[in-house]
Amino acid sequence: MSGAPVERPAVRVKGSGKGLPLEPLILEGEVDLANADEVLSDLLRQLETRELGDDDPVVIDASGLTYFGSRGMWMLAQFRSRSGREVIVTGTPARMRRVFEISGLDQMFDLR
Repeated sequence: MSGAPVERPAVRVKGSGKGLPLEPLILEGEVDLANADEVLSDLLRQLETRELGDDDPVVIDASGLTYFGSRGMWMLAQFRSRSGREVIVTGTPARMRRVFEISGLDQMFDLR
C-alpha cells in the first residue's frame, strides 16, 4: 500500500503577540500515529533550550494544526508528564477542544 508521505508538523518558537509571559511552541500540520513520538521529542528538545523559572508554564499554540488524533492527545499528555510543567494550549480549534472534553483531558490542560 503506497500513498503520499505524511506531512510532519513543524515545531517552532515564535512570538505570540498575545501578552503571554512565554513565547509559545507552535505546532503546525498533522499529529498522528506516524509522527507523534517525533513531535514529542521535538517539543522536549525545544523545552531544553529555554530558561524557565520553576513555576513557569509551557505554552503551545495549536492553531496551525490540521489534524490532531488520539495519538496527538497521548503526545500532549506525555509532554506534560515528562516536562513536569503546566501546559497552556492556545488556539485550540473547536473540534480539538471537544476531543479534550470527551476524554477528560481538559482537566489536565489550560485550554485557551
